[in-house]
Amino acid sequence: MTAPIVATADAIVTRLNDAVLGFTAERHFVPNHKTEDLESLTVLIVPRSEEIARLGRQQHNDRLHISVYVGKQTTYDDLAAIDANLDLLETIKANLLSSVLPVPGLATMPVVQAELVLFDEEQLHSSNTFAGMLTVVYEYTSGT
Repeated sequence: MTAPIVATADAIVTRLNDAVLGFTAERHFVPNHKTEDLESLTVLIVPRSEEIARLGRQQHNDRLHISVYVGKQTTYDDLAAIDANLDLLETIKANLLSSVLPVPGLATMPVVQAELVLFDEEQLHSSNTFAGMLTVVYEYTSGT
């Protein structure tokens, strides 16, 4: 059985790749990449954490935190390129918020929370790389 957080991350990869948004999303466990790898647009789906709240002896509520990283080389003064990357993050957010996510082996899950971090200013200045992140939280109840 695949861990629920991995199955959810894989379902996000499938949803974004099926949407044909002009990139290919990949699941990673660490958003680790070299600046030279970011010449083309990079979209990484990273399972981050899982919160578990016990509801009873056999039942618990799980909140799965998944981050979507968007990275691309650009200069800090190329506003058009930065705007395009921010627009892409907004498009990804709209896609993930638009409907429940079907996850094999789990119930379909809606996003219950989302946080958008626009960019990493230090990375933009030091390595000419735009790196934005959207973290979404999915929730489901498990057990009997």
